[in-house]
Amino acid sequence: MPGSRFLSYDSGLALVGQDGGIHTVLVDDDVNRSAPVWSPDGRALAFSHRASDGSADIRVIALSGGEAIVLLAGPGWKTPTDWR
Repeated sequence: MPGSRFLSYDSGLALVGQDGGIHTVLVDDDVNRSAPVWSPDGRALAFSHRASDGSADIRVIALSGGEAIVLLAGPGWKTPTDWR
């Protein structure tokens, strides 16, 4: 999203404006999220997701809102690196 950066923290993802303030919290609950990667069109983020039960996957969330969808699931930690 032009003019924004993402912020990943232990229990969520948020968009941070150029002024440094959090403008949009995308997800905020009791799971660990990390390694967010912008989509080529800037309309979504892919990220690593690890739940409290130890399961892990890669999810995608649209910046326009809604629920994150599972893109890749299975055993072991997964980290998105790009959209190729």
